[in-house]
Amino acid sequence: MLLVNIAVASWLWGGTRPWTKEVIAWLLWVDLVLFLTALIARRKFPSVSAWAFWPSAVLLILGWGLALNSYPGNAGIRILLDHFPGKIASLPSYGDSSTSIKEMFFITGLIGSFWISYDMVSNRLWLLRLWNTIALVGVSIVLLGLLQRLTKAPSIFWNFHEQAGGFFFAVFRYHANAGAFINLIFPFIASLAVRSSMRRGERVPRVFWILSAIITIAAAFVNVSRAAQIIMVLLLLAWLVWLSLFLRGMGQSYGNKLPLSTVLSLVLLIPVMVASLGYQKSLARWKRSPSFVDASAFQGDRFLTYHTIVKHVMPRSGFFGSGPGSFESVFAAVVTMDDIPVRGRWDVAHNDHLQSCVEWGWVGYACWLVLFAGVLRAGIKLAREGDSLSLKLLGASGIVSLVGIFMHSVVDFPLQIPSLQLLTASIAGMISGAPLHGWKQRHIEIAG
Repeated sequence: MLLVNIAVASWLWGGTRPWTKEVIAWLLWVDLVLFLTALIARRKFPSVSAWAFWPSAVLLILGWGLALNSYPGNAGIRILLDHFPGKIASLPSYGDSSTSIKEMFFITGLIGSFWISYDMVSNRLWLLRLWNTIALVGVSIVLLGLLQRLTKAPSIFWNFHEQAGGFFFAVFRYHANAGAFINLIFPFIASLAVRSSMRRGERVPRVFWILSAIITIAAAFVNVSRAAQIIMVLLLLAWLVWLSLFLRGMGQSYGNKLPLSTVLSLVLLIPVMVASLGYQKSLARWKRSPSFVDASAFQGDRFLTYHTIVKHVMPRSGFFGSGPGSFESVFAAVVTMDDIPVRGRWDVAHNDHLQSCVEWGWVGYACWLVLFAGVLRAGIKLAREGDSLSLKLLGASGIVSLVGIFMHSVVDFPLQIPSLQLLTASIAGMISGAPLHGWKQRHIEIAG
């Protein structure tokens, strides 16, 4: 069910339409109910470590408790009171129960997917299935975007009636979301290419994953998001540095060694692929402005928005925040009341960290950071101490992938997109729950 949800969330416009987010939320809840029912029937607890369970559990308790204690209404109006009156006056509450409960319904499904992926990857077969599903779904979305670019499609193939602008890619209307998606999934595709190249008797998978890796990395530069392109360069360099160090210190126990010349030749094929797929739109955007943090985008409206959030909104949102999903109404109300010259509609902050501080407060944001730090620690440990080639590659891929989306969320809003949220939660659970030891022995027993 989780694997189906990942595919549905990605292909259903990435979850970027309100109705698609609702569909994804219900599918996640079906999966979570099945998971909890199975645990009850088997009389066991989920195989989730305390460091991963408790921060996520606190987020659920905090979110649902404050949402249910809130009155329905406009959080934007109530934030001007500098506090949110609750049904139980002595307990904290959010600004609007209807918005927060709806968002908590989705957040609960996401945390459930984190627990499920954490639990399922203790089984080697299901870990590989999850890994391959993420990679295959990513390749399919990338191929759709490149096909649109090659055919000069005016919009998403099945959505010609909608004006998506000139910079859409695959299922995403906003090119930065497409770029964040590519950066999130490319390490897992590249690691499968390396894995198949270092294992005997995998000729077909080897060709498929190597071509997929080249095409996916090239797609990041065919897509016009400059922030995503810069992040891709940094992530690719980090990935190659780790891979070269890994290959240098690798023993014969992992099978065939991957020649460094092969890696370099594949890297050199990327610009050739970019040139053949079309780079004109990306080049035009770079010529129009020398940097993605240009004066009109960052030092103008976006910088003013960040300043407004820190100086005007966050002091009012309080210790526990204004509530998940409340940013747009809260920000608009503060801008109007304080007469701040912010132009346009800001339904998201274009900075997920600042938006999380507004909606979840310092307590909730601290829980998210603790959870993220724990996942990174687990990924680093897996990359260093995993007893098989697959586990080491998985750990390194998870670190590169999650660091990439963490970086992108500083300048945009990838973690407000349902498909990217689900992928991030599943990847976090996968690298956190993967066992450090046991795969090699299990493989020997099966072979014997």
